[in-house]
Amino acid sequence: MQIIKNSDYIQESRPLISIAIPIKNRAWCLSYLIKSIESQDFPKNKLEIIFVDNMSTDGTYDLLKKWQKKAKNYWRVVITRSTGNLATVRNLCIKLARGDYILFMDSDIIFPKDAISRIYKHTVREDIDIFHFPCIPESMNITFKLLTIHEIRNIEKGGIKEVMASRVEFGFTLFRRRFFEKIGFFKEDSNLVGKRGNWADMLIMYEADKHGFKALVDYNIKVTHFKDFNPRIFFNYCLSKGHSRFLINLIREGDLFHFYRLLYYIMLPIILITPIFLRIPYMIYLPSVIFYLLISLIWNINSRPDKFTICIARAFMNICCGVLLSYSTILYICLNAIQHFYSLLKSK
Repeated sequence: MQIIKNSDYIQESRPLISIAIPIKNRAWCLSYLIKSIESQDFPKNKLEIIFVDNMSTDGTYDLLKKWQKKAKNYWRVVITRSTGNLATVRNLCIKLARGDYILFMDSDIIFPKDAISRIYKHTVREDIDIFHFPCIPESMNITFKLLTIHEIRNIEKGGIKEVMASRVEFGFTLFRRRFFEKIGFFKEDSNLVGKRGNWADMLIMYEADKHGFKALVDYNIKVTHFKDFNPRIFFNYCLSKGHSRFLINLIREGDLFHFYRLLYYIMLPIILITPIFLRIPYMIYLPSVIFYLLISLIWNINSRPDKFTICIARAFMNICCGVLLSYSTILYICLNAIQHFYSLLKSK
């Protein structure tokens, strides 16, 4: 009679986890990602790896096909290509995945060998639908440090926290399949998520909030991201048409929080500048300005508690970003209205 060891039984009872990786032009760092995957101490027969290449031009696809020949003896490896946006690529990953759990990860990260084992320990055993490891950039300037200081502090403290789904990014995040069965797939419409589909991740996490989903974040493990902060990217983020369109669609769907934030940032410069032109004594308008700015500071402290100086710096950054985004959204609405009015005149 064959004796089955308890450890063997535990391995056989584990559900299949599908690692889903959208990728484009990552030949320069692909070897680091593959080494992280190969080093995992989770049973290989319970993992599958899915790469969806978004028409890379630097040889990424050829490198993946070469690795597939080597790795197929250990994992089920699926490598395919797609010309769609990010949302289309993510949906293709879901359709190709056979696992009960789908782990979305960026293609430019490295992670420790026990990462997936920890995911199994918490997600499967505790019946969690969303599990996330924070991703910290490998190198950071002062701006990026302010943006991620809260995550860095939490990693230093360690521990596990439950947060709103919309507070989680997709760098290294696992979903139970039933999450997509309830929420639906990623929205692929470019009018909703932008031409590249960059806002699809944020949109589906807002939907998760509406359905009451929570995310578990493990701060005991750090995932390293191979990217640095570029100020040009920051301003493009604030001024992009895609972000404005995304914000407008949220408000149309009845999201009052973003509506009030839009009003807040639109009114801020008016409150600061108008008294100067009207020559109102500063002793009269200064308290109202301080009170208005305190709203942003209190919101930052409540949402991400930290040192007071850090909260002030982050509040200042949020105000700059919020004002830029809000006025670019107003400009986008006005330009669309003018374009629509012009097309009506032209049709007549």
